[in-house]
Amino acid sequence: MFSIGILVTTLDEGARVSNSLEAKIAKLEAALAELQDERAIRTLISRYAIHTDAGRVSEWLNLWTDDGVEEIDFQGRLLRWAGKQEMTAWRQGAAEQRRDQPNNRMHFQSANVVVHLSGNEATASSYAFALGLDGGKAVVTSYGAVRWALRKRDGRWLIKARMVREMNSAELRQALAATPQ
Repeated sequence: MFSIGILVTTLDEGARVSNSLEAKIAKLEAALAELQDERAIRTLISRYAIHTDAGRVSEWLNLWTDDGVEEIDFQGRLLRWAGKQEMTAWRQGAAEQRRDQPNNRMHFQSANVVVHLSGNEATASSYAFALGLDGGKAVVTSYGAVRWALRKRDGRWLIKARMVREMNSAELRQALAATPQ
């Protein structure tokens, strides 16, 4: 027969084990959610390139927030498109230009991706380059470091801003310095 003291001690120990187990489960759930968010962001970045190369303008636009901004430092010029209307015109124009030569460019966006999550906002840093055909030979047509600003809306990650900076630029150094460690 158990004494009341032993029973109370056993119940207290059981409650501590239960609380400890609940804390461990909560920690594992948070870690899993973070990994799922990082994976979703990496997939989003990869889809950016795939939809660009395939000329899938509608699918590409669906990767963005309505107020999304794309900035590309290209050969000393800063190219900028803001909002769905400007980006639609830009991507449709690019798709039209390549209609006679489909699949003549390949974008690589997902090299060295570092993701920093902060609730429903995130940033990612990566390197990118694009290959094109010149006389049947693959050549690098553009390159740089990319800073992504991302927002989670309705459980889905979207691109809020994508800023590309060429090598050896002050902006690139700033973008790299801003990458969380």
